[in-house]
Amino acid sequence: MTPAPAKKKETQTRDVHLFTGQVDSRRDAEVGKLIADKVDSGSEMFDLSRFEGDDASAEGIIGAVMTLPLSSEKKVVVVSRIDRLAPADQVLVAAFIPKMGPMSCLIMTTSEDAASARGKAKDDDEAEDGTAKKRKKGLQPEIKKAVTAHGKVVDFAKMKTETLSSMVAKAVQTTGKKIDPPALQSLSYSLASNPASVPTEVMKLATYIGDRDRITLDDVDEVIIKSPEERTFPLIDALGARRADKAIDLLNETLAAVTKIDSEVLKLLSMLAKHFRMMLQVKFLRSQGVRNLGNVPEHLLELLPDDGKLNPLAMSDWQLGKLAQQAESFTQNELEQALRDILTCELACKGIGDSAGSPRLHLEVLVFKLSRRAGR
Repeated sequence: MTPAPAKKKETQTRDVHLFTGQVDSRRDAEVGKLIADKVDSGSEMFDLSRFEGDDASAEGIIGAVMTLPLSSEKKVVVVSRIDRLAPADQVLVAAFIPKMGPMSCLIMTTSEDAASARGKAKDDDEAEDGTAKKRKKGLQPEIKKAVTAHGKVVDFAKMKTETLSSMVAKAVQTTGKKIDPPALQSLSYSLASNPASVPTEVMKLATYIGDRDRITLDDVDEVIIKSPEERTFPLIDALGARRADKAIDLLNETLAAVTKIDSEVLKLLSMLAKHFRMMLQVKFLRSQGVRNLGNVPEHLLELLPDDGKLNPLAMSDWQLGKLAQQAESFTQNELEQALRDILTCELACKGIGDSAGSPRLHLEVLVFKLSRRAGR
């Protein structure tokens, strides 16, 4: 007689959620909806606990989850930036997830850094000498594995340019205002690196225009603070076009808006160095036959920085497209030499070496150097 096949053990579902990917208003809305559905209005002080991964502990988080709700359906615990919680504490939280009770809800979100990083977290294992490898910081695989098995993982993909424009347009609609197409394009461009700020920035614009019913491009230019990328991209465009005059004009515009010029020069140098490093990485990927930067082979991904802030593939679609376009204006040798020149300029600005002169003068000389390079 053939024995009956063993029944597969069913995994018990827990009310646990992990939100990863892009940090923006979509994710905030999902977290807010979960809280509103489970915590009675007016009971937040007792039935809702919030933790920040930077300074929380597994003991505190688990203790809060184990606390019974006072009057709401469930006790809700929200842990923001769970990837910044100490790796050992993350492992303890992951081990606790299967033991959660039915009156508890655990919501975890990852940080912007985790959303940017393309590297994959790895389990601890043994090194060749038999000792345990040191865990890398970031979201530990046990967390994602536990939530996948017992709850729900939601990953928010990087927002497409058209999606962001639609979000901005809807936010403007809620204020009862209208927005000119050029203003919508500029505002979407400005907020691409921080989609979560869309509601706040749109409300700021609506307040600024007062009784007027339409937001113009001038309003956006006047109210919205330009991101570092917005200041860097036009400058790099001018350098790529070998337009030293235009680059100097852009540089002067930036420096005219600050009071501490020497400090701003160092910030600009840092942005230039980061930007040229990213262009060099894109140039390298192109040299390896990669045409679609959204589909890079795993063996090449492993060669890129783990830090999302230094990895071009962590940029939004419009930023990456612009970066790739700019990289075409330089050869690989030019990009490598540019990085050497930027380092030399930074050292001179800090008074290291024999070069005399103000930081502003050193930066202007650098701009001329980068513009003077021979084309491909």
